[in-house]
Amino acid sequence: NNNLHTSSHHQPLNCHFTTTATALSASSHDTTTTDQWKYHSSYDDSDEIIHGRYNAVITKTTDLTNRWIGSFDPSSPLDTTTLQRIHTNNNNASSPPIEALKAIQATHRWADKFVRQLNLCPWAGSSLDKEGAICYWALLIDEHDDDGGVVLNKMEEIVREAGVQLTLATSDEEGDGGQIDPSVAISFIVLVPMKRRTNNINSDVLPDFGNFHEFFIDLEDRLLDECDDYWDEVDAADNDNEEDEESNDNTVLANVNSLGCEITIAAFHPKWQFNGSNEQTDGDAIDYEKRTPYPTISIVMSSVIESLMKEREDGGGGGSEDSGTSSALATERIADLNEKTLCAIGRERLKEIFDEEVLGCPMNARADDEMSDE
Repeated sequence: NNNLHTSSHHQPLNCHFTTTATALSASSHDTTTTDQWKYHSSYDDSDEIIHGRYNAVITKTTDLTNRWIGSFDPSSPLDTTTLQRIHTNNNNASSPPIEALKAIQATHRWADKFVRQLNLCPWAGSSLDKEGAICYWALLIDEHDDDGGVVLNKMEEIVREAGVQLTLATSDEEGDGGQIDPSVAISFIVLVPMKRRTNNINSDVLPDFGNFHEFFIDLEDRLLDECDDYWDEVDAADNDNEEDEESNDNTVLANVNSLGCEITIAAFHPKWQFNGSNEQTDGDAIDYEKRTPYPTISIVMSSVIESLMKEREDGGGGGSEDSGTSSALATERIADLNEKTLCAIGRERLKEIFDEEVLGCPMNARADDEMSDE
């Protein structure tokens, strides 16, 4: 299998919005677009997600089986009217925590107002403009949950679950074209502090960049190793005549076992810094290619990335080895273009755009907050 990440000095955004991943299309069922949530205790029924009724899942590190599943418009402001509507539509269920809703909104603003507006991913608009193409998984960290290892282990569980849901939601087992078009589907798994003691979005309950990046690299490597192991088993079974063609079809079991082959993940963090970035100035312009309001992992279907890279190739005709080479070259071209774009804008201006458009905190408001803190 091919690692689609570039081997250059930084990784590109991976254009996860074009192939991006997730599980819920409200438009595929005659549901309304108003915010509706269901609270599940001891959750064990994934059909709610697979069948595309909702676009957001919220759970806690303390118990992943308890969760809110809902249809939520992240572009609408969380004013008093909106919050009241969410509470009313919930019937007797508990309302989802406001921290999670704000995190989903901030992630949406990052995708729309930063990635799309700066053209960091040429296909970002396709996912943003397609109803139900983006699914948000918010993992709430309790204020007293200071064991970073446990938090990241829980995040891996959610990443794997979201990956399975994405694979199922974009498959065409029933011959109906799948629930979600894989070319626009994407899932975001976002770590969210349950409570904040300050207005700083980098709450101390969130994993720092170093630990988060190490966790991501380890998870990515294990997924790739699992993919290698899967194909080794398939090859061995074929050679031994122990499996027929049907057993290699895209069944749910095959999807689970081959998850590392099915999905591609990418990591983002509020304090992302590439090697060589200037730590004294809070990083360089290029670091904003991978900066998000919260620690985030995105998931897309690997097959779609491979197809897109092939489409960008002028001469086609080669085997998988040529395809892998062309994918890396195309990915590096995107990275180079992003670097030129971001460096031309400059770190200071990027920070202003990020603060104002994504965090919703203009420079003058930040200055006022700092003065009031003093």
